Amino acid sequence: MIGLIDADHIPYIVCYNSIGEPEKPLEDAIKQANNDLQGLLNGTNVEEFLLFFTIGTNFRYEIYPEYKANRIGKEKPPFFKEVRDYLINEYRGIYKANLEADDVLNIYKNKYIAEQVSYIVISTDKDINNLVGLNYDIKNNVARLVDQEYADQYFWGSVITGDTADNIKGVPGKGPAFIKKLWESTKEINLFKSKVICEYINYFGEEVGIEEFYKNYKCLKIKDSYEGMEFINPVKSTLVYAKTLGMAE
Repeated sequence: MIGLIDADHIPYIVCYNSIGEPEKPLEDAIKQANNDLQGLLNGTNVEEFLLFFTIGTNFRYEIYPEYKANRIGKEKPPFFKEVRDYLINEYRGIYKANLEADDVLNIYKNKYIAEQVSYIVISTDKDINNLVGLNYDIKNNVARLVDQEYADQYFWGSVITGDTADNIKGVPGKGPAFIKKLWESTKEINLFKSKVICEYINYFGEEVGIEEFYKNYKCLKIKDSYEGMEFINPVKSTLVYAKTLGMAE
């Protein structure tokens, strides 16, 4: 089985220093990165893997200039770039201009589904709930098989609630409790979609509501295809094991 890993979180975690804690040297951060990666591979029992990263801006900023504006000015921890570069260079990490890590990951996932290749998506991002298939939620240490109905329900619910982590507002005052109630009143995805759009129109008015809906829809939607995407072969998990033991250069 191939592990498709959204690896954006790894440099943050391994380079982070608590307040008052001495800054860890780069060598320690790299060692921890290898150990954390090994832990993910062991926990999901994959023989091969691919790492996906987000570097630079992407198409969502063109749609919504305030996308992730709440993160502006937040400094990355020391050695963040060095650790990320290490992971990219050592394990053929993948990134694509104008796309985020989960966009590229999902495109690879769809390729493997079409080829009937066994895989698992591994991520800390809650957006994996939008992805049909086998997903491993790192934060909650839970693997689950997401079906189409659940993925659609989660995505269209997020279009209403927005995403505070990415500065996407959604419809003000509409949270998870409202989404649950709205779904219970429909129990059918096409009707649910229609009601989501109606909530935008009811709050903003027709013209602005439709504009706000499409803006948020396009920002939240994970890409599932990309013309000209080049695919590389996965990396053997044994390479990480060798590096954690100091047996590989």
